[in-house]
Amino acid sequence: MYLTHCSLEPEWTREMFSMGHTRAHPELCPARGAGVRLLVLVLSARGHAARRQAVRLTWGHAGRRRDLRLAFLVGLPARPAPPAAAAAAAAWTTRDEDALYGDVIEANVSDAPQHRGLRALSMLEWALRHCALAQTLLKVDDDVFVHVVNMLRLAAAGGAGGVRGYLLRGAPAARAPGHPLYVSSAQLPGEWLPPHALPHCYLVGAAAWRPLLRAAWTARPVPPDQLLVTGLLAARAGLARHHEPALWPRADAANFSRALCLAAAGLKAQLHMWERMVLEAAQTEDTHIDTYPYPYL
Repeated sequence: MYLTHCSLEPEWTREMFSMGHTRAHPELCPARGAGVRLLVLVLSARGHAARRQAVRLTWGHAGRRRDLRLAFLVGLPARPAPPAAAAAAAAWTTRDEDALYGDVIEANVSDAPQHRGLRALSMLEWALRHCALAQTLLKVDDDVFVHVVNMLRLAAAGGAGGVRGYLLRGAPAARAPGHPLYVSSAQLPGEWLPPHALPHCYLVGAAAWRPLLRAAWTARPVPPDQLLVTGLLAARAGLARHHEPALWPRADAANFSRALCLAAAGLKAQLHMWERMVLEAAQTEDTHIDTYPYPYL
């Protein structure tokens, strides 16, 4: 199944967003999330299998905890792949990957970059449908390392509602096509963007999931997920947005023991962060960090 992108800009998000998931995996959240403190959904792309594997080999092992659930979410192919690209991908597809690991949710929206915001809405829908009793959703990109224990502590202190992230305020609207935060004047009138979180990771309390989805039906779609979810929709739903300075994606935290989520694209970067966390746990005898299996220790 393929989705194609229409050149006409839709008036409302509801005209563009398709509910449901072609591969839903409700078993990833047993008992609808009862007892789950943190639901981690990694927003990924179909071609990012190496990044997903890097997460699985490092901090993704935290998904074995009973109080935490972890899954990846991708979209449908945006269009039929060219013959050369299709041949190169024939040896390993997203379906093959999911058959092996069983942790790749496929949303019923396009995987195209301009539809990241819609895939983030699909995350909220999945959480409501299959993990409604979880306390907090962590949306994270696939090139980020998460210090899970620290993130659990932050989530526990955040309450059931609202959005928590590294907030940007007073940013000008980008009108140049191709800019990562491009929005047209029809999508967002005015010169300034609303306050919104950085996209690499942000927390959404369970009480905010339904209001965000309801607000989406009468909102104009914008491509960046953080601008849509934590900016436009959070404002329309009247949700509190909390600034968390520690959620800045520092490439290398000076004090790793206090880090939350760090930029780490690829296996080498993820393993470097994982090694630091494991060694730190060994030095402090921190039994809360799951260090097995680790290939180099």
